[in-house]
Amino acid sequence: MAPRKTRLPAVIGAAAAAAAVAYLVYSFVAKSNSDQDTFDSSVQSSSKSSTKSPKSTATNSKITVVVSQELVQSQLVDFKHLMSVHPNLVVIVPPMVANKFHRALKSSVGHDHGVKVIRCDTDVGVIHVIKHIRPDLALIADGVGDNIQGEIKRFVGSSEALSGDVNLAAERLTGL
Repeated sequence: MAPRKTRLPAVIGAAAAAAAVAYLVYSFVAKSNSDQDTFDSSVQSSSKSSTKSPKSTATNSKITVVVSQELVQSQLVDFKHLMSVHPNLVVIVPPMVANKFHRALKSSVGHDHGVKVIRCDTDVGVIHVIKHIRPDLALIADGVGDNIQGEIKRFVGSSEALSGDVNLAAERLTGL
């Protein structure tokens, strides 16, 4: 019988080989189940007819809106209605928006949606919140943190700058 020290590398090698084989079997089984699920869902979705306008966004999509003070002041956008239609919509309040407008926005959306109004004290905070949420669509008000769109492009599905004209920005938001 070989001494204990000489058997240790052989045991470690055998354990690594067994783990690699088990992983390959698992990945093969998981892939075949995934392919079947994908096929089943594609058959079900093709049997249903769905029309989607290019401007509309699915109700289960994650959306972040970085508001400007002018947009909050204008009262043209019903954020409470938007949050009820899009349950994954988060409003980010950047540092340049005064606290009184942040409080007004938070109270206007009500208690149920108040937690989805997030105030950030810095532009870096806004970027980190967006990175953490990883939204499908990020809408950023004009004049809010010039570097935000460049910093988040790897972490979002798509990002748009909202027009500086409050009426156009409100129209885009109500068209979600």
